[in-house]
Amino acid sequence: MLPERLVAVRSLSDTSSPYWMPSSTDGYRLRLEAGETLLFAGRGRVRQIASQSWELPSDTIINVTNRRLTFFTTQYDTGGGWGGIGDAGILIAAAANAVSKRRAAARSAGKIAIGQVRHEWVNTIAVRHRKPVFGSPDAYLTVFCPTTKGGQALEFWSPEIAKKLFARWFVKTVCTYRLELLLQDQAPVRSKLEAYIKGGQEPADADKPGDLRWILPGQTDYLIDAVRQIRG
Repeated sequence: MLPERLVAVRSLSDTSSPYWMPSSTDGYRLRLEAGETLLFAGRGRVRQIASQSWELPSDTIINVTNRRLTFFTTQYDTGGGWGGIGDAGILIAAAANAVSKRRAAARSAGKIAIGQVRHEWVNTIAVRHRKPVFGSPDAYLTVFCPTTKGGQALEFWSPEIAKKLFARWFVKTVCTYRLELLLQDQAPVRSKLEAYIKGGQEPADADKPGDLRWILPGQTDYLIDAVRQIRG
């Protein structure tokens, strides 16, 4: 079993399906699970760069806990600047941007665009550089995750997040969590995770020597089942 989607527009009062979709009852704080610990809280831009692309603004709240990476904002529908997410799913950006700001505010009142990637869902983490039209190249933290609708890639950017040091810390956090889910007899998988925790990485693509990449071992379905058995 895989997640169906990585982001949704929900009512602030909606706390259903807690494993598959996070919630925030006030739009500012993530609703933590029993035993969950908040490790990082910041703000940045989030966008999906695979099929059905969408984008959330640069002040989107980004949290990392010992179990997942989450992101959410109540400012997802401004009526004139950000395209991508709507109650019916992924909207055509041009149509979303054509409505007035007043109508957009009324439409999104009491709602939140919120999503997550649980540590057991991730299959690749990368730091990727892209050269803009003007200025120096920007670095982005990119997280790849399989879903029932195919692989998805989420791109995170902020001055704090788009750093190799942050990426290595995030990789260590994910790998440490996944080690707790694996049986002791899964030696090859455990060995790779332990190597990443110690600072290892996969070779960068030849044409992008500044990039970093970590391909995480372990079957996603197995890891999801392990979590659900532990927590019931």
